[in-house]
Amino acid sequence: MIWLTWRQQRLELMVAAAVLGLVTLVLLKTGLEMASAYQQTGVGPCISAQGKSNCFLVVEAFRNRFSSIVGLANWLNFLPLVFGLLLGAPLVLELEQGTYRLAWTQSITRTRWIAFKLAFVVAAALLLSVIFTAIMTWWHAPWNHLEGRFVPNAYDFEGVAPLAYAVFAVSLGIALGTIFRRTVPAMALSLFGYLALRLGIENIVRPHFVAPLTAVDIHSFRGSLPTQAHGGWIMQSGWSDRFGHSLSDNYVFQVCDPHLVVGVKSAMTACFRSHGIFDSIVYQPANRFWLFQGIETAIFGGVSAALLALTFVWIKYRVS
Repeated sequence: MIWLTWRQQRLELMVAAAVLGLVTLVLLKTGLEMASAYQQTGVGPCISAQGKSNCFLVVEAFRNRFSSIVGLANWLNFLPLVFGLLLGAPLVLELEQGTYRLAWTQSITRTRWIAFKLAFVVAAALLLSVIFTAIMTWWHAPWNHLEGRFVPNAYDFEGVAPLAYAVFAVSLGIALGTIFRRTVPAMALSLFGYLALRLGIENIVRPHFVAPLTAVDIHSFRGSLPTQAHGGWIMQSGWSDRFGHSLSDNYVFQVCDPHLVVGVKSAMTACFRSHGIFDSIVYQPANRFWLFQGIETAIFGGVSAALLALTFVWIKYRVS
C-alpha cells in the first residue's frame, strides 16, 4: 500500500519539491544579501542602542533597501495552498475517475485505503512545510531584529502555525474533492475557503486572542517605541494624556503648533511634555508570540481534524 501510494503521488510530490526548491534558491540569494548588509552596515549595534550617532539613518537605509523584497515575500502565503492542491489532487482524481474501486476489489479494505491515503498526504504536507518554515525563519532573521516576529510577514512564516496552514490546505482540498468528486470545482472552492479562513483569523480573530496592553511614553520624532513594546505587535498608535486617554491631532497641534513653537525638535518635545501629551501605543508584547502561535495552530489543527474526519466518514460510508 505504501509503494502504491508513493507511485500515485510521486509526480505531484516532485512538482511540489521543485516549487519549494525554486523558492529556496531565491530565498538563499536574497537572504545572504540581507544578512551581509545587516552585518556590514552595523544595523545590529544600532538596534541595541550601542551604535553611532547616525544609527537612525543606518537603520532606515537598511529598511529602504530590503522592504520591497520583504513585502513581496507575503505572496508566499499561497505556498501552503499550492502544496495542498498538488498533494490532494491524486486522491480527488481517483474519486472522480472511480479508479479506487480496483484497490477495493483486492485485499485492501476501505479503512486501510483511506487511512494510508490521508496519512501519506498529511505527512508530505508537513514535511514540505517544515522545510519551508525553517528556510523562512533563517531568511527573515535580520528583519526580526528590527520589527520582531509578530508582524504578519514574519508571524505567518515562522513557528508552528505554518505547519497548521499546510495541513488545513490539504485537508480542505481533499474534503471538498471527496464531496464533489470534481477536481476543478474542488480547487476553486479550496482557494476561496483557504483565503477566507486565513484572512478572517488574521484580521478579525487574531487581535482578540488575548487582550492587548497599552504603553504611554514621551513622543519621539524618530519613531522609537517604548522598551516594553519592542518586537511586539503594534495594533494602534496615537496621542494620549498621561492617563492613556486619547487625544486628537487637532487638539495636539493647537496646543503645540509647529509654526509657533520656535526652535529645534527638542522644543516641540518640551511643549508636549509641559502639556502632558504623550505617544500611546496599543500592542501585544513579543513574549506572547508562542501563545498566539499555539492558539492559531489549535484553531487550524481543529478545523483540519474535522475535515479529515469528514473525508474518512464520507469515503467509508458514502462512496461506492
